[in-house]
Order: sequence, then C-alpha cells, then structure tokens
Amino acid sequence: MTNDRKVMGERVDGRLTNILGWVTTGVTFLERSPPKWMPFGVREREKSKT
Repeated sequence: MTNDRKVMGERVDGRLTNILGWVTTGVTFLERSPPKWMPFGVREREKSKT
C-alpha cells in the first residue's frame, strides 16, 4: 500500500525504506524461529521460558 502512488500520491516509500523494512522483517522472523538443528525437547524448554 505504501508503494502505491494511487493511494499515497507523492508520499510513497523510497528504496531505502523498503530495504530497511524487509531487513527488519527478516531479522524478526529469524530471531523468533528456533534453529532447525535444535532437538525438539530443547525447543520446547525455550518456549516455556517466555
């Protein structure tokens, strides 16, 4: 939506904003995903700590 000129007019996001947004999304996803090599029981203990 923020890249659609019909919706936003002159106030569309720039390239840098798009890159920072996708990098932030990727880092957040990786941070919240347990590593696949981690044994199942360890992942369950990590979840219960929160």
